[in-house]
Amino acid sequence: MRFKTILIIVFISISVFVNAQNEQLFEETRITLNDALDRNAQMLSLSDFKKSTEHYNKAIDILKRRGSTSSTKDELEKSIALLTILNEDIEKSNEFFKEVLTTRQNALKINSDKYSLFYWGKADGLFSEAIEKYNDHHYEEASSMVNTIINYYSRANLYTGKTLDLLFNWDPIKKADNSLASLISPTAYEKGLKYYFTAINELADGKEIIEINKNISESAKYFTLSAATANDFYRKHFNCIDARKQAQSAGAEIYASENWIDSEDLLTKAGREFEDKDYDSAKDYADKADKKYIISKKVAVKEKYLSVSRQRLELARDMDLDDYAPKTFDDAKKLFFHAESLVESDKYTEAEVESIAKECEQELDKANWIARIIKSIEKKETTWENVITSWNILDNLNQPVVMFDKKPDYGKKPQQINQYDKTSSQTLSKYRTSQSIFNNISEVDIEIIESGDNILMRIYNIDFKPVGYRLNDESTAVLNGLIPILEKFDNSKHQICSYTDNVGAQRTNIEISKKRAKNIADYLSNNSPQLSGKISAVGYGEINPISSNSNFEGRRKNNRIEIIISD
Repeated sequence: MRFKTILIIVFISISVFVNAQNEQLFEETRITLNDALDRNAQMLSLSDFKKSTEHYNKAIDILKRRGSTSSTKDELEKSIALLTILNEDIEKSNEFFKEVLTTRQNALKINSDKYSLFYWGKADGLFSEAIEKYNDHHYEEASSMVNTIINYYSRANLYTGKTLDLLFNWDPIKKADNSLASLISPTAYEKGLKYYFTAINELADGKEIIEINKNISESAKYFTLSAATANDFYRKHFNCIDARKQAQSAGAEIYASENWIDSEDLLTKAGREFEDKDYDSAKDYADKADKKYIISKKVAVKEKYLSVSRQRLELARDMDLDDYAPKTFDDAKKLFFHAESLVESDKYTEAEVESIAKECEQELDKANWIARIIKSIEKKETTWENVITSWNILDNLNQPVVMFDKKPDYGKKPQQINQYDKTSSQTLSKYRTSQSIFNNISEVDIEIIESGDNILMRIYNIDFKPVGYRLNDESTAVLNGLIPILEKFDNSKHQICSYTDNVGAQRTNIEISKKRAKNIADYLSNNSPQLSGKISAVGYGEINPISSNSNFEGRRKNNRIEIIISD
């Protein structure tokens, strides 16, 4: 038997529905319940504690249904009576299991119930048996189990400590990640990662420490080798690594993702050749990666600062602004091409490009304003006389004419368009008629987002163990619910994208997300002949967070699976 959590429903505004006497009883019951929880009643006397909470919840239910006051009072009094006896009896249990409870609480503080599943399960299971023995007055048997339980909780604490150290404080993987070893010494790094994950899984499974330490030592050896090789590569191919830093700083991972991935692939190939001591081939790949990173940077800067201007120019042409305000439209176009040429020449600062983009958009605002006036006059909605007099020119004949004395606030940074928001609000997805399909997904915590001609399904409740990537029963149940939905898109392809929070090493998160995406794609393909051949998988790690990683709820949202449905 495992310890269960009892759900107690509490109404904050309970006084609205109850009379003064019952309100006092509710308060007394709540205080007694909290006292019982402080005394570990939910563990040491689960059956009695459950009975008392059942009476309390019945009182709540009667209250909700506006039932009789006397029935409510009766249930509350039963709950208080049981809890009072329970709290008196449980003092001895607390004293008897004092050391066990202290050791358990210390292990719980560092999440041993999540990171040391084997020993935590053993400890909790045996503790539950000891409590039953104690409550049946078999005190000697219960006492004989105490040391073993403490030992299990202590081991869970120890194993969790080692796991947390590996995940967050381990120097070998930190140094390897900081030197980009996963890219430029991939063979050694992958071997290190293999032993690393083996050690973490063995810790969760409660294997012998001596065997776990062997895998940790092997992992450290390969991570150290990969870091040394990466540093040697860096010294010989500084220009390539510098180009990567500049592209990354410009946001190429987000704004030029395809070019960025191609650049990373070329750098990894250079790294493999370097590991094999084929330095000529390594140089060829490094030079290609260098050029590709430079292109990635340019594409990223254009996408980040000029994509809105580009879209607005196209929209302005569709609205015939080049006919109604040809000079102003031409000025906007010249500004846009000037910014593009600066980016291509590589003689610019991002602030300079951003400033020119703002000027371009200001000119487009002017062109739109002029066109609206001319169209209004053509439709006889107003006259030139009305327009001119509205400028108050006649009151200031000796002053220069200022046609735009009230300009919009252009200090606001241009909107950054991310990979899922590159369409205007007027775009009508061709999948819109299929929107009702998603209404039937009840077991999935899902968000549906239109992305141009595609659909993005953002799923939050495909859960994995920390640093885990294997599907559990709950996750497969979610995927089973998704299969019939995905099958309805007969002629579409589905890309599984996996993301993590920022806990742990960056490269580790990428590897975990890749394995999660692959396992999901394999499961869907294996369980639906119709989907087989239509599914691809990619892992992004901690990039593109959709919420803050500083709190639990934000990290839960960032640990997500996205499915992109496209042609």
